[in-house]
Amino acid sequence: AVVSPQSSGSSGINAEYGVREVTPHLSRSKAAQVQNLENLLANLRDEDKSRTEQYKVAKDELDELVASECVLCGEMIIQMIDKPFLTEDEMEFERLKAEWL
Repeated sequence: AVVSPQSSGSSGINAEYGVREVTPHLSRSKAAQVQNLENLLANLRDEDKSRTEQYKVAKDELDELVASECVLCGEMIIQMIDKPFLTEDEMEFERLKAEWL
């Protein structure tokens, strides 16, 4: 994922994590928009700086799409209410760790 470090006051790592975590839970059309915007941002980043305004507009649109679905309280988390927080492997690890400690 291509994300600028200057995204709305957050680090690029946090913004990239948001895109990576939220995109699978978006509708197909919104996920496609995210992909298109990431491609556009990657291409603009490689070109000259005369397109800075286009980059800013695309980056703001990407941020808005990702922010529209909160990974902590948004619709996607509500839809996942019946899924465990830990995978089977993680639960087994915790069980073994508790036995040894």
